[in-house]
Amino acid sequence: MKKEVGVMIFVLCFCQIMVVQAHPGRTDANGCHYCRTNCANWGLQNGEYHCHNGGSSINSRVNNNNNSNNNTETVAPTVTEIWGCTNKKATNYNAQATKDDGSCILPIKGCMNPEAINYNTNANQADGSCRFKETITEEKKISYKTTYQDDDTLEQGTEKTKTKGKDGVNKITYEVIRDEQGKTIEKNKIKTEVLTPVQNEVILKGTKIETSPMGTFLGVLWIIGIIFNLIYVKKDMESKTLFMKIKKQPKYFAWIFYILYYICVIPVYIDSVILLLQLFKAKRKAS
Repeated sequence: MKKEVGVMIFVLCFCQIMVVQAHPGRTDANGCHYCRTNCANWGLQNGEYHCHNGGSSINSRVNNNNNSNNNTETVAPTVTEIWGCTNKKATNYNAQATKDDGSCILPIKGCMNPEAINYNTNANQADGSCRFKETITEEKKISYKTTYQDDDTLEQGTEKTKTKGKDGVNKITYEVIRDEQGKTIEKNKIKTEVLTPVQNEVILKGTKIETSPMGTFLGVLWIIGIIFNLIYVKKDMESKTLFMKIKKQPKYFAWIFYILYYICVIPVYIDSVILLLQLFKAKRKAS
């Protein structure tokens, strides 16, 4: 009896040791499964498909004929899964992967330059859309303008510079947006500063009309001659003056000659001299 109890205890201990040595993991209907943990300890690769016989690990080998005299072993098929991204559109696509592990990263196009104003932190594929902002200044020449002012102290037809013109200079600040090739996309004026104020040129134009004594004398004589001619012609219709000759012309021609007669000063002077000579002769005969 004691001998039988001892044998049973020995068998139980041996079975316990075999269970401890088996690695964890559920098996399928064939008693096989894929290795996921501690695979190297059992001489297996991660993801390697292998089978167990009666709960003991056979390392992918199964004894199909325990009672056979030659004890022949048959190797079970081994299937190895390669985990990775299987989406061809992903940036990390793995052509060798046989099973997707959820690690695919889909492309997000955008600007990937942190110095750009439109930097996209989520972008993983550059599309050339980066824009850069900078501030620049430019100096611009402002040409002066010339203005004229009438001055009655200056003779008509004369000019005099009152204020000399000077060109000005302005400093203009712009905000410029450029693309990745440095081409200007947008240019906005921010402010304008006057470095040198512009000074317009002012010129005085004379409006004073100067009359000489001779001109005044001739003007007065012209007026007197017209009055004298009109008065004397009425008294002496037979005078040989130009005025009387015009009066004898047809009406329409007479008006044209009258206009020329009064506009031109010389005919009036000639008639005045003729009338004075006739008047002088008449007074001599009377005496």
